[in-house]
Amino acid sequence: MRVDPTGEAVIAGRAEPGSSVSLLDGDQSIASVTADQNGEWVLTLDKPLAPGNHELGLEARSPGGGSGEKSAGVVVVAVPERKPSQTAANALQQPLAVLMPREGEGAAKPLQVPGAAAQGAGGRALAIEIVQYDGAGHLAVSGRAPANGHVLLYLDNAPIGDANADPKGDWTGKGSEPVAVGWHDLRGDLVTADGKVQRRVLLHFQRAEVPATLANNQFLVVQPGNSLWRIARHVYGQGPMFTEIYRANRSEILDPNIIYPGQIVAVPPG
Repeated sequence: MRVDPTGEAVIAGRAEPGSSVSLLDGDQSIASVTADQNGEWVLTLDKPLAPGNHELGLEARSPGGGSGEKSAGVVVVAVPERKPSQTAANALQQPLAVLMPREGEGAAKPLQVPGAAAQGAGGRALAIEIVQYDGAGHLAVSGRAPANGHVLLYLDNAPIGDANADPKGDWTGKGSEPVAVGWHDLRGDLVTADGKVQRRVLLHFQRAEVPATLANNQFLVVQPGNSLWRIARHVYGQGPMFTEIYRANRSEILDPNIIYPGQIVAVPPG
């Protein structure tokens, strides 16, 4: 599966030769295709996936008909919101796509993560993974890059600092000045020793005003591409603990499958 920031998607797989394969978004069929004589199929969507979270599954029917067979897992896709002024070329980041077992058994498998498109041949992806800031707006950024790579950081095209990746490819950098409330473009450039840009990644994020009720608590501002599962993986190290965040924000999050960029949620300690 490959999903671009506009929600356009290309999905490929295998099934019984000649069978009819339907792509389901929840319980609704949104596309179908017939597997070829080798059992291979590829489909594209007539209508892009809307911003937000989607649970995509497959159902196949053999050439002779009969009951449909559903895939053992589903793919959870989080398509980021995009400003009307943004185009596919300058979209903030790739959508997140994670393969999940239907019954919750076994490990989740990421199929696409934000920043993966910045990966060059034979190298590790350049990505901005976490953006943090305190009440005054002092910024801390972390991500991944090729081992020992040098990353230059820019906020709204102005340089704010740099970071060096460790041998595992993890890096952390801090902004030199407080960040104003509002939406910003955060860019990371992987550069050579002579300053030549090798790769580039862009994240469109929001710094929100901290509500008085959360001033002394741990909180986060939902960014495009986030899901409760992904947030829980970052905060607690376990995706299924998204239920803890959901319970703490029942008055703000009506549906755990739907959160919005700019939404401020409390994060229980753990």
